[in-house]
Amino acid sequence: MKKFYLSLFAAVALIGCGGENTDNAEETNPEEIVDEYEGLRPFSLADYELDLTIMVPQLVDSEEKVIDPQVTHRMGEATWIVMMDKNFHLVVDDWGKEKQTIEMEKKTHDEDFFVYNYEEETPEYMFYSRKLGTGEAGSESNVAFYHVFAIKEINGIYYTVKSYRMGDFYRDRAKVMLKAARSLSLPDDSI
Repeated sequence: MKKFYLSLFAAVALIGCGGENTDNAEETNPEEIVDEYEGLRPFSLADYELDLTIMVPQLVDSEEKVIDPQVTHRMGEATWIVMMDKNFHLVVDDWGKEKQTIEMEKKTHDEDFFVYNYEEETPEYMFYSRKLGTGEAGSESNVAFYHVFAIKEINGIYYTVKSYRMGDFYRDRAKVMLKAARSLSLPDDSI
């Protein structure tokens, strides 16, 4: 008999918990909560004359050792190349106090032979695709590759972070690079 009452109590409790939510509070499905930087980890650029941190893919080798990105920087220059593999290749530029805008970057797109499609654009970043424009054959390429561009102002200094101009990135990898580009911050900022 005790088992019967315990089963009945459990059933009533489960039904009661699954009832309609009468609060005006927004419901959150735990499966929908995704860490914005899932699969990424912070990487310090301090060893390369840039006291900032950027998120990079969390990659490990066959021995489970974390793989650091390859960073190329000439001492005294204001450009850093951060590369994990051919699918993650960012260029960070320090512009000092010279303000940078999305419009300035888009102007550089007018000077080449690609057709651009701007899919996401804010004053701080853009995500776009490009494909070869009309050539001698008179037709446009059907193959689009994706690129990113972000502007970060940190302590009055303007930085741009963009995908390598000569790279051909698929959409999903470019989205990862966009998260990384937007993550550029001071080392003590919580990303």
